[in-house]
Amino acid sequence: MNPVLGLSCDLAERETPTSFASRLAIRNNSGGAIEFCLDMGLEWNALIRGDASEIARLAELSGAHASTLQRFACRVVAGGRMRIGRETLIRGSIIRTRPRACPYCLRDSIAENGFAGAFCRADWRLVSNRTCELHHIPLLSLPSEQHSKENYDFAAIVRKHWPQITNIANIATDRAPSDLEHYLRKRLSGWRGEALIDRLSLPVVCKASETLGARVEFGTDLRFSDLSEPKLHVAGGTGFEILQAGADHLRGVLLDLKAEFAGRFAYHNRDLGMFFAWLNCHFRSSRDAKALADLVREHIVENYPLEPGVRILGRRIDNPRCYSLTRSRRSLGVRREKFARLIASTTAVSDDEANQPANLTQQQMEALQAKANDMMTIVEASCTLGCRYEQVVRFIRAGLLVQRRDKAAVPYLSRMEVEALVAPVRDLKAARPGPKLSPLASVYKATQASVHEIFHHFLEGRLTSARRDPTKTGIEALLLEPEEVMRCLAPPSAGDPPMAHVARQLRLDTRTIRYLEKRGELRIYSARHPYMRGQRCFVGAVELRRFQKEFITVGELSAILGILSGPLAIKLDAMGLRPRKVPRRVRRIYRRADIEQAFDLDLQRTSRTTLE
Repeated sequence: MNPVLGLSCDLAERETPTSFASRLAIRNNSGGAIEFCLDMGLEWNALIRGDASEIARLAELSGAHASTLQRFACRVVAGGRMRIGRETLIRGSIIRTRPRACPYCLRDSIAENGFAGAFCRADWRLVSNRTCELHHIPLLSLPSEQHSKENYDFAAIVRKHWPQITNIANIATDRAPSDLEHYLRKRLSGWRGEALIDRLSLPVVCKASETLGARVEFGTDLRFSDLSEPKLHVAGGTGFEILQAGADHLRGVLLDLKAEFAGRFAYHNRDLGMFFAWLNCHFRSSRDAKALADLVREHIVENYPLEPGVRILGRRIDNPRCYSLTRSRRSLGVRREKFARLIASTTAVSDDEANQPANLTQQQMEALQAKANDMMTIVEASCTLGCRYEQVVRFIRAGLLVQRRDKAAVPYLSRMEVEALVAPVRDLKAARPGPKLSPLASVYKATQASVHEIFHHFLEGRLTSARRDPTKTGIEALLLEPEEVMRCLAPPSAGDPPMAHVARQLRLDTRTIRYLEKRGELRIYSARHPYMRGQRCFVGAVELRRFQKEFITVGELSAILGILSGPLAIKLDAMGLRPRKVPRRVRRIYRRADIEQAFDLDLQRTSRTTLE
């Protein structure tokens, strides 16, 4: 395009139309940009507003391409907003009345073209762009003029303050541009990606990066207004790196901010600091941060106790997913002591109040509810089973029920296991008591067998004639044939002595015999006594003979030698005879061969090895 003006300038990279008009005024020896526009029939205020027709007339006068000149014009749109290219800006994100520049860029351009080369880039007007991408020095803020529209006459301002600019250029310090500043220039050039940060407007990207980075770098003690330019530069880079890494990384950082404050209470306002304060304030006036607000709101709902009906970032939360301890305890309807034990059993922490978590998540609350519903006392279990308290205790001793203990050693039973124990009775066919079918209590009296023994045979499917009395509940509803029960109550194997007899013979207590059973050296089982018909514990004769052949107890040796067990044990220790290594409160056991060699005895003949 042929210029109308005899003297023109080349358009600089990312230069604004007002900067270009200011340079043309100096190039044509005009008194300033405002006077130049009056002489050329241009409206200076229209150029400031980014009017497309006025920018086109300026391009026609200078011979510049209208589309290139229009590309980085700051256009005023409705609602006090501005647009540069495809990006929408707000007043707080752009500097219009206080020019900024890179001293080195101006020095190089003025050295080549005089003050007609003093251009202003569009990205220099962004508040969050604080560093020159070419020379890696901080941008310089120039003094403002008396009248606001004179602040757009950039070349004239540079010429007016050139001595101060050159002095500052000589002492400027190096500072590398942050990733946020590179990203801002990239967005101004028209690029837009698909990541979370790319769906946000530039003002949101700038402010979110700086507030989040300031919270991460400087904690919660500083206010945003107290941050200096260098700190804002650091904060912007840190926050941008977090946002650019994606939603999952941002969630992890938010959790780390929450973890900085250890204690029983958690507050999202405190933990997120100025980042949440800005987001909450911004979201009330604009919805261009919706993607970011949704993510932060989800984090707060998931990790902080909220009262139903509270509004978080513009949305009412009626069903919180995180509960305070007080609300959780009231919801469960349990006492404070039991609630502390429930937390300790489900969250793997101490039941001490000082070590309790600050709040409970939805998953933890569901686990607590399930745990509280499953725990029941023996009294409650007796009501469910339809039997007496003592009978439930016998079921526990017989191994049909497992008694557990919580962190405070308080015993309880599992409701699920209790229900499973009585479920087979509920599944039986209904029948009425008659000559053949008798209630469990009557069968117990007729057979002299314990209730848990009879019920154990029923659970194993040996009592096929079992039926259910529809007028009763629990195990009281069980109907059995006494003759069938008698056939299931088998006597012990021939030759197996009762455990009480073995204890007297070996001079041992029950604890030691059970210890030997646990190690597999003795076999103990429960069976019906052939004459008394009561349930007894018997010891396998084969295993007993094998044990006596290899070992001898201190009690047996005491009877043979006629020495009390205590002095005998001291004498054996003095002789260097060591017993087997056994747990505490278990009687001493020696190897028979060591005793025979030490005392020169034939214990096989001296001791009574057969059980009468």
